[in-house]
Amino acid sequence: MTASGIRTKDLAATALCTAIIVVCAQISIPLPNMVPITLQTFAVAFCGYLLMPKFAAMAITAYLLLGAAGVPVFSSLRGGFQMLTGPTGGFLIGFIPMILLCSLTKRKFPALVLGLLGLAVCHLAGVVQYMLLTHISFWAAMLKVSVPFLAKDVLSVPAALLMASKLRPLLRTE
Repeated sequence: MTASGIRTKDLAATALCTAIIVVCAQISIPLPNMVPITLQTFAVAFCGYLLMPKFAAMAITAYLLLGAAGVPVFSSLRGGFQMLTGPTGGFLIGFIPMILLCSLTKRKFPALVLGLLGLAVCHLAGVVQYMLLTHISFWAAMLKVSVPFLAKDVLSVPAALLMASKLRPLLRTE
């Protein structure tokens, strides 16, 4: 344990989770509507379920800062601040409440409900930013950048919860 009370094991798990998000962002199927199919939502939920809130916040912040600085960590090896402010940047920003809601589950909140709520907030942020920047209606944006991914994303949350619940005892980060 360090002087600040943060264990090296917690920092290593945080860095590993940032790396998991980066790798899962690259497992990508590009689509013509600008939003590729990736495993990012799975990775964000997994890391949230695995880490305590402050470490989950550190992991997603590191990921977003690396990407904003131009490191190609976002889907399809893209990076740059324009990714956060562009039409699909709302999904990236939506990862913050998603990972935090998933991380709260270790405080005895219903894990799956909080994970799905986080996913809903992430999709809402993505749809709203897309709608505002492309000047289309909310429902048109929803049909274009959210609905096609909902089944995959909704299934990824319980899969992430299951995997994290199996690995969390090995980390003993709680």
